[in-house]
Amino acid sequence: MSDVPPLRPFVIEALTDLGARVSDGDSLVWVQAPESVQRDLEVPARFALSFDPERSGEFEAEMVAPGSYFLERLVSVVTRRGQWDVSRCAVTATDWISDTLHESGLDPETAVSSRVDGIEDELLLLFAFRVTLVSDEKRESFHLVAVSLVDGSTWPEDPDRAGRGLVPHPAPAIRPDLEAAYRLATESLRTTTGVEVERFRTRSLGLLEEEVRRIFGYFDRTIDGLRESDPGGSQDLLRAVMAERDRRLTEAVERFDPKASASLCSIRAILVPTARLHLEFPDGTRTESR
Repeated sequence: MSDVPPLRPFVIEALTDLGARVSDGDSLVWVQAPESVQRDLEVPARFALSFDPERSGEFEAEMVAPGSYFLERLVSVVTRRGQWDVSRCAVTATDWISDTLHESGLDPETAVSSRVDGIEDELLLLFAFRVTLVSDEKRESFHLVAVSLVDGSTWPEDPDRAGRGLVPHPAPAIRPDLEAAYRLATESLRTTTGVEVERFRTRSLGLLEEEVRRIFGYFDRTIDGLRESDPGGSQDLLRAVMAERDRRLTEAVERFDPKASASLCSIRAILVPTARLHLEFPDGTRTESR
């Protein structure tokens, strides 16, 4: 699936959080695992991971893909352990405000003037979810959803960029309302994955319809043939054939019935420097923004 967020950033971050030393190469990811990781993931002290099926045979690398044994074990360990940490977004450039305004099209080049009224830390919560779609096949993807505790806004975050510029931060003073933020994050996740889930559901139900039609066609022909060849034949045989038909139908429903689920893998609190701005637009309109 080309639209599925990559597994690589999630796996690397999860292993690092578990205490492993990870070296990200071009084709393989090398891992040095402490005893706890070796025990929980059933891996040796040093091993390689491959995210490309064509490279999985190199150095006996563990294949990481939706439904793979290693990924199932890793997600199980991370979910059972739980992950909560606090980070700060370290801003080193002094002109980060003007750079951000420029990227947003709100700078002197567009005749928008701005005045900084103050800078303060804003607390964001970053929720990591594992989304699983199951039917005749299994699909998995990992999604990051950011939630602002200031205004309740939410947005999807790119896994490849989520950890950039973050440094650990002491956590004792951080006591956010996780329950309310979690509800916002799950609603955002439901919205962002809605199209993908509906597409998967439509495909699965279409395959189910085809399979049911095939089963009915086959057994209807079989029953008609039995009745034609032996009109006074055994009813027990007909009942056995119909029972087999019903069993096949039940199996088809179980196989193609689409199911979607999402599980929370981790939560990260991030302190982000936020500027309070006074903006004036070319038409004289003024507004305050963050």
